[in-house]
Amino acid sequence: MNTLNKWAYLWPAKRLSQIVWNLLTLPTLILQAMHFNVSTH
Repeated sequence: MNTLNKWAYLWPAKRLSQIVWNLLTLPTLILQAMHFNVSTH
């Protein structure tokens, strides 16, 4: 497998993991923000 094929294969996987990571972390941040708002008011 040459470098270009390797890159073409790895890039979407890296991109996908980034999207998954964002989907996992975003609700956590929102929940923390909501909890913070509730606890301060």
